[in-house]
Amino acid sequence: MRNKLPVLLVIGRSPLMTLSGRKIEKREICVEYCETNDRDTVMGICRKLRPDVILMECVPSITHDYTIALTDELCTVLKFSTVVVTLSDHTSAGVKRFPDRRNLRLLMLPTSTDRIADIIECIARRSRGGFIQPDIMVYLMDMGFSRKLGGFDILCLAVEMCVREPWRLMDIMDAVYGDAGKRAGIDGVAVERQLRFLCQDAYEKGVTAVLTRGMIREKLTNYELICAACDGFITHMKVQGLGRVTIKRLP
Repeated sequence: MRNKLPVLLVIGRSPLMTLSGRKIEKREICVEYCETNDRDTVMGICRKLRPDVILMECVPSITHDYTIALTDELCTVLKFSTVVVTLSDHTSAGVKRFPDRRNLRLLMLPTSTDRIADIIECIARRSRGGFIQPDIMVYLMDMGFSRKLGGFDILCLAVEMCVREPWRLMDIMDAVYGDAGKRAGIDGVAVERQLRFLCQDAYEKGVTAVLTRGMIREKLTNYELICAACDGFITHMKVQGLGRVTIKRLP
């Protein structure tokens, strides 16, 4: 019988992999370790565990090609698992060497173990729920939004609803604030206020410019924030090959 908790397999014994695994263990995720990169050993463990997420690293060295080949095989054989690879080579050529797989995520270094744990948790939850929201959470965290602010979860909800049902943007008060508030257990006024605080925080920390790719640097309105996040997320999904989002038309 399959474990009721999401399962993560950590490959490698570097301090980064070990510390990340320990952080993730505290998040109700079953973490297993494979201290070797040996292909036969790794594939044997993966076939036995059928993990939801596999975390491994790729460092510039003589084993670079071997790691890429192993990544390709894992993505091919374990179609329902997500392979996350930490990568220190930020060049376009380095990224393009990896296979174009829907279940592959490349995580650029440097980044903290807490951030790695956040991303793994989002992906692991998604594997059990089938929603796009964890992908939105990962995207917004990559943009620089703080997950500690109440408006972060509200923005995730708003983006998920508006990406699936774009008509909601024509009635932001009821179709976005109202429905997001119901799902979050707060009223529409609180939704508007939390998003306003998030807009201010994004402006002060320079996240606005990152989200809009430098086109806007002043503080966004709530409506502009949601639209920019929706556009950016859809583009991100296409560029990264993370699959298509099913869009519902007007009811």
